[in-house]
Amino acid sequence: MKARFPRIPALAAFASLLLAIASGQTTLVDEDWQTDPIISDGTQVTGTDFPGWSFGGGAKARNDVNQGDVPSDSSVTDSHGRNQVIQQEQTSSELDYDTSHNWGATDVYYLRVEASPMSWSGQNQRYIRPELRQSSDSTVIWSTAQGPETAVPLYDSYMGSLSDYTSELIWFWEIDASTFTAGTPGEQLQLRIDSSGQRGLYINKVTLVQGPLPADNTPPATPTWDIVPTVSNFKDISMRANSVRDPGDLYGVEYYFENTTRGTNSGWQDSREWAETDLDFDTTYTYTVKTRDKSPNQNESGTSAAESATTAPEDLTPPAAPTWNVLPEVADYRSIHMKANTVSDPSGVQYKFINVTNGTDSGWLNSPAWTQKDLDPDTAYTFEVMARDTSPALNEGSASTQQSATTPTEPAGTLYITRFQDPLFSDNQNNPDLGDWQLFQSANVKTQKATGDGVRTDTDLAVPGDNYAIQFEYTSAEIEIDIDHNWASDDVFTLTLNASPQSWNGDKQRYIRPSLRQQDGTILWAPGENMTGPEKTAIPLSADLVGSSYQDDPNTSFTFTIPASAFTSGTEGEPIALRIDSSGQERGVFFDNVHLSVTTGGGSPYDTWADSYQPDDVSDPTLDFDTDGLSNLLEFAFGTDPTDSGSGGPLTVTPGTPPTFTGGTPTISDPVYSVNGVEFKARYVQRKDGGALYALQFSSQLNDWQSSDTVPAPSWVAGLNPTTVAEDATYEVIEIDYPWWLDGTPQKKARFFRVDVSLPTP
Repeated sequence: MKARFPRIPALAAFASLLLAIASGQTTLVDEDWQTDPIISDGTQVTGTDFPGWSFGGGAKARNDVNQGDVPSDSSVTDSHGRNQVIQQEQTSSELDYDTSHNWGATDVYYLRVEASPMSWSGQNQRYIRPELRQSSDSTVIWSTAQGPETAVPLYDSYMGSLSDYTSELIWFWEIDASTFTAGTPGEQLQLRIDSSGQRGLYINKVTLVQGPLPADNTPPATPTWDIVPTVSNFKDISMRANSVRDPGDLYGVEYYFENTTRGTNSGWQDSREWAETDLDFDTTYTYTVKTRDKSPNQNESGTSAAESATTAPEDLTPPAAPTWNVLPEVADYRSIHMKANTVSDPSGVQYKFINVTNGTDSGWLNSPAWTQKDLDPDTAYTFEVMARDTSPALNEGSASTQQSATTPTEPAGTLYITRFQDPLFSDNQNNPDLGDWQLFQSANVKTQKATGDGVRTDTDLAVPGDNYAIQFEYTSAEIEIDIDHNWASDDVFTLTLNASPQSWNGDKQRYIRPSLRQQDGTILWAPGENMTGPEKTAIPLSADLVGSSYQDDPNTSFTFTIPASAFTSGTEGEPIALRIDSSGQERGVFFDNVHLSVTTGGGSPYDTWADSYQPDDVSDPTLDFDTDGLSNLLEFAFGTDPTDSGSGGPLTVTPGTPPTFTGGTPTISDPVYSVNGVEFKARYVQRKDGGALYALQFSSQLNDWQSSDTVPAPSWVAGLNPTTVAEDATYEVIEIDYPWWLDGTPQKKARFFRVDVSLPTP
């Protein structure tokens, strides 16, 4: 049993000297922080609470009843029955004790400290960092380094249920004064308990003894199993022994695990956990564990009971091909969501979704669902999904059937558009991943599903009840997104969004507060709090609005026309950002369906189109940015991507109701056989906004081009009959009868055609 010596007043100094001589050691510090009555939990402690100690940086008293992650202590037997500790809430918290001992060059000290981590964000490492100092001048004569020897175990949920401090929460140091490289022998000794790393450390018992310690001839107890050897990851085996303490708590203990089947072992280690990896398949391994103390005698315990575990059989069979649970469907404007039915395999399963259209994939996922983002608008994408097991062999199965979905068309001039359906969230999720949006006061930014508490539905969703909105629970919540657009003085921006109030205390006015900013933070436009007018920002008081959708309720729809010429600050040519905020009543605003677009006053559709590809510069219509053989002008005219060299292929039209198309260079339709012979039609893409001029021409020998306006039609038709065979919001596919000859002369057969493209004269 470890001797405990009270602090002795000056009149008893002679008795203390006799005691030190008799025992061969002197206890300089012996503190377990137990007071009676117990200090109120969370109270900042002072030197009057524990005489001789000073506490810096806001140290607090905690106990194991009111603070669940404070371990109990079997030695606490006084009337309050609670284990009290000192919390170092910040790394600036320090515990100092001035001893009555003047240190000598031949002294040897033994320091013992119990410490445990506070659960606060316990994924980051913390360290216990005691020091010995001189009281008079604070000279550090011994200190600890931040490393494995001082690392406090990361917080685990088991900590809150500990009935005592385990061996890994007890630190021992032997401190030889002959190794001190600073200080002056004869100076008074001070003990400091400090910490580093992330905050949140509890200090329990602290003992500092001037040695030598008595001889230790008693081994620790034979350990038992806390977690018997258990297979994980097919052929890995892990285990944990119950904590063992050195009798008398004079020294620490070490653990020695042995695999008796294959003759391997852990070596002597401080940790009571051990794992072996990459063992053989389908093999039984038997383990034992023993302990020894860290005294000079290194007394060993007996060996534990043997426990065995058998690794998994080798798996060489792939899982079955997945089937679809949710076919690929539009999640947001540039995203497609899909889900596979789960596949069973004894080894576990991962899934990979493959975009067959553009050759991208999800990578291997544990989830059977995936949302692909950042796709092109108005484009059909085809997907398949495959599964593999998670055995060491990673056996891959066959792919599913292929299924397709088409992203929505985005209105001309769009800079940013979202319905906040990407990705698909869970309801009431704090700090959601909104992609490129930056969240401020993110704990107050949430997702909310249309449930009748002010969140409207959207009529254009496949399942309107699945509509999600973003909730600003408090007015401190804000979201902001950078936009790929450098503003110009003749820009005119249009911002539309939906907003509705949460029913919580809906008797006070709330406002939406959007703003356009430069990405350096300069505010370009902000409408303020307006009850009426073109920049009205007041949202309805009541959440019980007439109608069930945003589209049916004009009170929840907001439109702002924002001419850059009205900006009162900022620097033309700087990139912009969109921020959404709220004000008024403390909390309870939902935002949805945000769309920011731009037109350039005095500019052209080509300028707006080119601007949408910033920061890539396609402003010169004569250049070929992606070097695919099509000038920027032709990419604009034929609906292809000037920044993607793979998008300049021939125009394709896909039959359907209605037909769809992928932009590209002009083509000839498939031949049609009739009584008049073989008939063809010329096809090309044409913009609807008049942003480009198209001249269709035919030739017999590539040197005699003739306008379609003057080419005679075949004798059996009234004209060349241009018709629209497919269209979207911006483009249409024109199909025109192909003439048989030019100038009515059979010798001049119409063998070739071309489309001459130009820009309108400003």
